[in-house]
Amino acid sequence: MKIKRQITLLISGIIIIPLLSVFIISMILFWDSSKKTMIEEFNQVRIKNEGNLPFEDWENLNSFISRLPNKVEIVIVFKNNIIFSNMKGFENNDNVFLKNIFTLVRETSDKFNYHFESITFSKDDQNTTGYIFSRSPVRKVNHRPKPATFIRYIAITLAILEITAVCIIIHISKNISNSIVFLKSKTDQIAIGNLESEITNPGKGSNEISQVAENLEKMRKSLRYNEERRNKFLMGMSHDLRTPVALIKGYTEAIIDGIVHGEDKVRESALLINSKTEQLENLITDMINYIKLENQPPEQNLIKTSLREYINQQAIQMESASQLYKRNFKYSIDIDEKTVIMLDQTMYIRTIENLFSNALRYTKENDTITFTATESEQDISISMEDTGMGISEKDKNHIFELLYRGTNSRREEGFGIGLSVVKSIADTHGWTIDVDSKLNMGTKFTIRIRKSQ
Repeated sequence: MKIKRQITLLISGIIIIPLLSVFIISMILFWDSSKKTMIEEFNQVRIKNEGNLPFEDWENLNSFISRLPNKVEIVIVFKNNIIFSNMKGFENNDNVFLKNIFTLVRETSDKFNYHFESITFSKDDQNTTGYIFSRSPVRKVNHRPKPATFIRYIAITLAILEITAVCIIIHISKNISNSIVFLKSKTDQIAIGNLESEITNPGKGSNEISQVAENLEKMRKSLRYNEERRNKFLMGMSHDLRTPVALIKGYTEAIIDGIVHGEDKVRESALLINSKTEQLENLITDMINYIKLENQPPEQNLIKTSLREYINQQAIQMESASQLYKRNFKYSIDIDEKTVIMLDQTMYIRTIENLFSNALRYTKENDTITFTATESEQDISISMEDTGMGISEKDKNHIFELLYRGTNSRREEGFGIGLSVVKSIADTHGWTIDVDSKLNMGTKFTIRIRKSQ
């Protein structure tokens, strides 16, 4: 339950429950009291109105009775006639009451306290005096007066409710305080760079604190993953940069020192230096492109693109390159001419070029590369398939990792960045990419682009 809702319910309970308890206890006590019975009897007499009293007089009498303490007996006399009585032994309209009143008081004075009060009636627009005779039981003087039952019940109920409310407040406050202290300790660890400690839910159930803990755990994992990725990237790049730089430096020094002499040997060394320089340049270009891709949102470069025409141009270019590298190239494009999607053309070209470059690298002369593009109601599928050396099962789950080079790829030139770029482009655009490969039988990459994007 949300913390705000817990506190709201708690405050509402502190306010409403005591009031509700007071009301319920009052109703229970009143329902069981003699006053309720007296009021019911009075209302019956009032309905009959045998004294023919005006409505105003009945209202005044009702107000008077409602203010009386419990266990009070009364007799109301009008024109020497009893119009209402709940006193035992005196029925309504019993005109012998006045004759026996003194005898009654004398005989029961040790049991009751009596009270006599005059009241004015407004019958027939003439003020007429009546009487209200009441009595209540006498308390024994040898006993300490006990608090009223009603007050005792209310006091006990309120005490229980307040104690319960205080306990709940302490419990909630303790949970919130412990959770905040827990989260603070974890964020302090993150702030100083310690990303090893797992952030778990500090309490039970789901609320704002648990959601903050979950989000912090996701952030911790993301930071840790990015840190590991950065370290791996830096280590891999430093290794891949060192190799061509060392070769360039070595052959350059050999030429300067005269170790390599003769026009043919110098030319051979210069060609090797040039080759390693191109390799170094390609590596730096891939690195810059990858960093740009990681930090540049794709939405700003999306352009409406007629996909059939665009893919067809790419297929023709790949066919020419395949002839140059002595590969068989086939392509099939089954996309409606009217199909238009939002596309970052530069990123798309880089994706297809990387997949095609891999296909060239891991195939031999006369192997076949097949490029297909098909359309369905939901998406567009673009596939690059080759009959090359394939990918082993142990490498298949890692080929999209940055700087990862599989068993077969270690015999080829490359830096383990190309497929990472392809995966990053697919992820940032909401595409999906699948790979199907068997060792020594070939590889097929499939990209699916949803039409709705």
